[in-house]
Amino acid sequence: MIVGVNKTVVFQGVTYHVQIEDLPEDLTLDVRIYVEGQVLLSKQLPYKHLLGGDSKVEDELRVQEFLVKNFKIFEQGVLRGRLAHKLSGAGEKP
Repeated sequence: MIVGVNKTVVFQGVTYHVQIEDLPEDLTLDVRIYVEGQVLLSKQLPYKHLLGGDSKVEDELRVQEFLVKNFKIFEQGVLRGRLAHKLSGAGEKP
């Protein structure tokens, strides 16, 4: 089972760190996107609705698919410039 994914993404010369991790005790995924240590985005994605399948293995697979799908969505958001307006000077080129 994947417990989290981290990736560095560069958009227009700015390096973003995209991170998503499973918080099983809260039944949520925690998404954070950073630039130079500054949190630009923090979001929790509940996944309780995915649980209750025929087996624990099936539940874990659904959560894993949810994690990977959402990671790709947030990564693509960075690559499309959807967070550039939140920089407030962090990572911007002079």
